[in-house]
Amino acid sequence: MSIRSFLFRVSLGGLLCFGTADSPSVAEGSELFCMAEAIYFESRGETALGQLAVGITIKNRFQSRRYPDSICNVVRQGRYFRGSPLRDQCQFSYFCDGKPERITDFKAWESALGLAALVLSARVEVAGLEGVTHYHSVKVTPHWSKKLHYKTTVGRHLFYVKKGSGM
Repeated sequence: MSIRSFLFRVSLGGLLCFGTADSPSVAEGSELFCMAEAIYFESRGETALGQLAVGITIKNRFQSRRYPDSICNVVRQGRYFRGSPLRDQCQFSYFCDGKPERITDFKAWESALGLAALVLSARVEVAGLEGVTHYHSVKVTPHWSKKLHYKTTVGRHLFYVKKGSGM
């Protein structure tokens, strides 16, 4: 364990989150940007807990053998044609919704960067989100949600695990 190792406790919306950081940062290169971009575009209107939940879901996918082996590849996973993502055929809707990814709310971007760094550099756990690999907005009911086990709702997102995952 390095000198930088520490235990932290964060209270977000009445829930307690615990984590440890044993290295300066796992968030090197573009992984931090990709995580922050996904948090920003998928959940910037949410509380810190809601944004953290999205980040945890992305990290869980990255850590699973079922999904791509980098944060950037996880958030950009989808169907492509001639190198371009097909509209509305991505795992994370912001990436192929036809809208440009322009950061306009710099306070929200700064928050997304901080939460992305936290998720990538620490073991962060939130009760009810263990093993989650999927989520969607409360405004929609995607066909795939019926094939998964519902875990919890955080803000305006419902979170799921694969059925039979033991979670």
